[in-house]
Amino acid sequence: MDDVVANLTLLANVLNRMGYKQIKSVTSTAELVSETMAWQPNLIVLELPRMDVERLSAVEQLRSKFRSQDWIPVLVLSVDTDHELRRKAFAAGVSEFLAKPFDFSELVVRIRNSLLIRTYQEQLRDQNRILEYRVAARTKSLAERTEQLEATVSELKSSQDQIIQHERLRAFGAMAGGVAHDFNNVLMCVIGYTELLLNDPVLLANTEKTRKFLRSMNTAGVDASSIVARLRNFYRPVEEGDVFTLTDLNSLVSEVVPLTQPKWKTQALAEGRAIEVELDLQPTPQVACNPAEIREVVVNLVFNAADAMPNGGKITLCTRCEGSVVSIGIRDTGTGMSEAVRQRCMEPFFSTKGAKGTGLGLAMVFGIVKRHEGIVEIESEVGQGTVFWIRLSRDLQARGSVESETAETMAPLNILVVDDEPVARDILSHYLVADGHSVEMAANGYGALEKFRKEQFDLVITDQAMPGLTGLQLAEAIKKEANTPILMLTGCGIDPLEEGVRKVVDAIGGKPISQRELRNAIARTIQRPQSVGTFALEANAALAPEP
Repeated sequence: MDDVVANLTLLANVLNRMGYKQIKSVTSTAELVSETMAWQPNLIVLELPRMDVERLSAVEQLRSKFRSQDWIPVLVLSVDTDHELRRKAFAAGVSEFLAKPFDFSELVVRIRNSLLIRTYQEQLRDQNRILEYRVAARTKSLAERTEQLEATVSELKSSQDQIIQHERLRAFGAMAGGVAHDFNNVLMCVIGYTELLLNDPVLLANTEKTRKFLRSMNTAGVDASSIVARLRNFYRPVEEGDVFTLTDLNSLVSEVVPLTQPKWKTQALAEGRAIEVELDLQPTPQVACNPAEIREVVVNLVFNAADAMPNGGKITLCTRCEGSVVSIGIRDTGTGMSEAVRQRCMEPFFSTKGAKGTGLGLAMVFGIVKRHEGIVEIESEVGQGTVFWIRLSRDLQARGSVESETAETMAPLNILVVDDEPVARDILSHYLVADGHSVEMAANGYGALEKFRKEQFDLVITDQAMPGLTGLQLAEAIKKEANTPILMLTGCGIDPLEEGVRKVVDAIGGKPISQRELRNAIARTIQRPQSVGTFALEANAALAPEP
């Protein structure tokens, strides 16, 4: 563009000689705008008179109509070299500024550079478009793959759930076998001693031996109640409710000998094996632990030692005190273990006994000792026997509380006992009568509710799982009529923090329960009505009331 036609003709000739054949010339601002929009040239050469604001406005108008990547280079030719004009020109969108008069060779270079920049700009634009297309295609592909992946993950999760369910069923079967195994060992003690007492009147008349047998059976029963509780305790950490008391390990180990005798003596002799058990006990300080659990550890290891001696041999139970560690050792003269077996023997469900083994015994041992912040060490050599060392720290603090006897200070109470099991009712009744209480019994919730409405009771002791009305439903009905303290005894798990329990039950205890534990639970229940909680059980659970 130039308003002087001669200048346009001269510039067109120069450009033709340079090889540029597609040239349009305009003489007005209106033509500049219209032809640029219609033709969209690769370069605009614009003659700019002194301070011609209108032409700069046209350039600015054109720039607003193009995207930045499509903007056309503008080369200005002007006799005015004023700094302000240059600033305004570049602000409007001018690319090059050449002062008149100018050298044609410089003009040629400026035009070539501007066109080269335009070419690069177009190539960049094309590359951007290709890149945008590829990104869109890749995004679409990724979205499709994401959908496929999500579908695959969903299928895998479904398969995983099925595998987990299968493994749970398999583990449940193995655990059931382990429970049966442990209970059978306990029942050997209970049934064996009861048969001896029932079949031999002379032995029954021997008070000392009878009391000894009864003590062993009681210990076996207490330990049996721990078996079910410990099924959920594989590798669980110590909880606040766990009760650790100062225990004489020598006495505990000594108790294991008669408790396991049916296994290592009676059963072994029936199979043609002679096994001897020897005690090697050194003076040791008392250690804070759960005695029932540590006793179960020693019992399990004694049973394993007996199984590891197919031709008979000797089992030695020993205790040692080394600095801050007190140790219990169980040594046998059996077949021993290879290094590979020794490394894996503590894994759940790993067993070398074939169909006779469940792989739970040593895993249970490891879990219990770990909860006591102790360690298990195994020394074994094939053909030379094995020794298990249970290392317990003397620094472990006693935790929880074992309630003191309260029967001496407790006033006689009128108590309603509700349980659908006759044996449970009979035992609870004997416990309570022996402590001086008056007892009424009901076999179900409806019968209990009827008796409650006819008579005034100081305390209600109820089972949870009963036909008709459950213990919780009975407690709800009672609390609607009176604020009578309620103690719930249950053989199945119940969450003491469950909202329904919190409102109506004052204390919760587990079955089986000893006379001493029942005595403590009653004292706590009547002292803290309407505060749901639990109380400490020596053998199999730790339940303590909320503050």
